[in-house]
Amino acid sequence: MPHRSLVFRSVVSLLFTALVGAVLLPSVVSARIESLRWEETTASSAVGFRVYTRATTGAYSSPVFDGMPTPDSAGIYQFDLALPDDETVVVAVTAYDAAGLESVLSNERQYDGIPPASPSPGGTTTAGYRINAGGNAFTDVFGKTWEADSAYVTGGTPAYYPNTPISGTSEQYLYQTNRYSTNTSASMRYDVPVPDGTYLLRLHMIEPWDYIQVGQREFDVQIEGVWVLEDFDILDHAPQWGVPEIREFTVEVVDGSLSVFFGHQIMYPTLSALEVEEVTSGSGGTGSTDGSGSTDGSGSTDGSGSTDGSGSTDGSGSTDGSGSTGGMTMGAPGQPQLVE
Repeated sequence: MPHRSLVFRSVVSLLFTALVGAVLLPSVVSARIESLRWEETTASSAVGFRVYTRATTGAYSSPVFDGMPTPDSAGIYQFDLALPDDETVVVAVTAYDAAGLESVLSNERQYDGIPPASPSPGGTTTAGYRINAGGNAFTDVFGKTWEADSAYVTGGTPAYYPNTPISGTSEQYLYQTNRYSTNTSASMRYDVPVPDGTYLLRLHMIEPWDYIQVGQREFDVQIEGVWVLEDFDILDHAPQWGVPEIREFTVEVVDGSLSVFFGHQIMYPTLSALEVEEVTSGSGGTGSTDGSGSTDGSGSTDGSGSTDGSGSTDGSGSTDGSGSTGGMTMGAPGQPQLVE
């Protein structure tokens, strides 16, 4: 590929910390982690905060968090919400003092549910290859079996980071292992033997190093001879290091092998896992490997497992801090303010 010049970018990254206090909906198996961040707008006698959630229609009920997290150096408090993948949830925060008086609600933040992946038009998917890049075979919490990273791969070096905290997924081991390639002349390549047909390919990635910043790791991905990701920077899409970024592509295989090649740009490419699922029982719509993350041309599935809070109602929604959640005794503490 032709050389491309480095472009410096700046982003504001959400900070994901260790889970604080109670977890919303702990019985939910398929969940995503959203980071709620807030500050107090005025100095007050607050001794704790309460986090409330509701559906897009309906009222707030009991808080899902009640306590006092430690603020960061900028005075920002944080609570990590575990939300069902397919549900849209609205969130707000209050402060309370030692006498039990509670502030009015903060501005609101809306977290949109993640739409399910769509197969190619007229088709469904069946189980196929699942490869744990850089790691051993294991069975995940959903009962899916992942093969060890031995067959189907050339180039690269396996790595295991057992102390790396992984946010936004229950599959710690899958993302603590990876394969990376420092050899620019013989980079990583996967050739997965499959019958000719249409497949969904998912690439699971994280940035494993906490000191890497946006613009310091970029690489390319080629699928079946087509460059689908160019100058791809994981941290441009995942909120921070240790957070999964999943890219999905629809691929037409005509030579008995699904080929995935990783090209160098800045530093070197890294991969945590690779999934291949066959699209069957239908006709029409072969899909494309265009890097759009769309499986049927009509809806995007980028697999990031996270929304960025951009659906915020910022105080203009049906509950904007002027009303009550029900049984609260409103009073002295300063009203919190949700931040991006």
